[in-house]
Parts: sequence; structure tokens; C-alpha cells
Amino acid sequence: MFKRVAVEQLGELGDEVLAARLLAHEQALCILNARAHARELYERLEGEDGCFHLSALMCPRHRSERLDVIRQALTRGQRCVVVSTSLVEAGVDVDFPVVYRAEAGLDQLAQAAGRCNREGA
Repeated sequence: MFKRVAVEQLGELGDEVLAARLLAHEQALCILNARAHARELYERLEGEDGCFHLSALMCPRHRSERLDVIRQALTRGQRCVVVSTSLVEAGVDVDFPVVYRAEAGLDQLAQAAGRCNREGA
């Protein structure tokens, strides 16, 4: 059996620590449970190259455009750090080497893991 994802429980992380962990990666996805929390964390990263925010509050066209930019950055191997709500968990084709997921149910953790190492590298 192939093992594509290693799951590690990190315990409670403050936003400052989480932001630093995200910025330590060239490409990373962080999925949070609340839109307000996702926005707050993104605001800590805002201004850093290659950082993006996704939310269900975005209009569909804007969200699609942002996802296109994110996919291009991932494909080109460019810096791409994304803070999102759970909207990326199902039906969004992205592949990050590292995914952080706020504590959630097993089904949500499995969906988040599906955004990590999709190519089995």
C-alpha cells in the first residue's frame, strides 16, 4: 500500500506560531474552521510574497480566478502559502506538499489530506 500522507497532531498552536510555520514552507495550505479565523491568520501573512486567502465569502468568479493563480504557482514550483476555509476540501483540485488542518472530524481531515501530495511524490 502506498503511503502518501503522514498525519501528525501538533496540538494547539497560536496564530503567531502557525503563521511562522506556514512561512517556513515554500508551498503550504492551511484550512481553518471559521471564516473570521482564516481572515485573521491571512492578515498576519498579508504582504508576504506568494500568500493567498480563500473564503466562501468571495464571489465565485473571484474565487475561481484566485484558484487559477494558486494552481499556476504550485505547478511552477513558486512560493504559494494559502489560508482557506473548508471550501477547498471537496472538489478543488490542488496539490500541496504540506497541509495544516484545524481540528475537525475524521471526514474533514481525510478531505484535507486529499489536498496533500496527490501525486504521491
